[in-house]
Parts: sequence; C-alpha cells; structure tokens
Amino acid sequence: MEKFLKKIFFYTAMQITINLSNKTLAILVGVLTFLAIGLVVYAYNNIPNPGHGADQIVVNIDGQEMTLQEAIDSGKFGFVVQTGSVQHGQQIPLPPGFTQDQCKWMVSPRRIYETGDRGYENDNWNYAPVICYADATTRVVTCKMEWCYGRSACGWVTTGSANYIVICRK
Repeated sequence: MEKFLKKIFFYTAMQITINLSNKTLAILVGVLTFLAIGLVVYAYNNIPNPGHGADQIVVNIDGQEMTLQEAIDSGKFGFVVQTGSVQHGQQIPLPPGFTQDQCKWMVSPRRIYETGDRGYENDNWNYAPVICYADATTRVVTCKMEWCYGRSACGWVTTGSANYIVICRK
C-alpha cells in the first residue's frame, strides 16, 4: 500500500509542473496582490455598526436611543455617577433622588492653597504629606497639609480643595 501511495504522490507531483516566465510570474503576483487588497477593503467596509464611534457610545433603552453618558446620568441603569470638587470643610453632595446609604464616594487632592509667610524667612520649613479624606458619615471633606519647622515643630496648616466621585445605586 505504501508503494502505491508513493507512486500516486510522485505522479501527481510530476503532473503539476508549471513553467512561467518572469513576466508572467510578475503579472500573476500583481493580480493576486490586487485581489488580496480588494478582499481586505471589502471585509473592512462590511463591518457591522458596533453602536459607537470614537467620541460616544449609543445605546437603546426601552426603545429610546441615547448616548451611554446620558443613560448613566439619567439613572437608566439603576446607578448614577457624579463628579465635582469641594473645598476643605464642605460636604460632598449626593445626586438627586438618592440617599446616603445608596452611595459610595471617594476624594483626591485637587489643590492646596499656600497662605503666604509662615513667620520665618529663609528657615527650614518642610511640609508633611497632604491629608485628604471624606468623613464616612457626614461626607464632609478634609483636605489639608501641615507645615513643620525642621523635624519637630509642626502645626501650620494650609487647606485646599478636593475632587470627588460619588457612585449611587438603587
């Protein structure tokens, strides 16, 4: 059986001998390249619409088309995301229609305000890390930096503002 298969393969390989001149080979390669590029262009133009572009995503909720951001802002998904900034000592606002128990929030430093001369000119004033958090029960923001003289005397405090994000879900 093995000899028989070898003979068939040998004869088949012998029968498919093609002699092409350089010119014919160049034309054949050009035509195949043109067809391959055409196939890629055809495939690219027939991509189904994914429902979004580079600047927005369009969704259909209950038969109404809107951008994804509009749907999130209006609470169509059952949650709302709200962002903004508040000063030290201010309370983070909640989105309308949500209670504090339905929300989680987070803050990050936005800006610490320099209050000017700390009383010692050309001295060794350093600052400690920025402290920025929102109270878990009152949502009041603390955003400040404490200045220290040398390594021991601390206490000069400057305050600032914080960015916040609130995510609420019913």
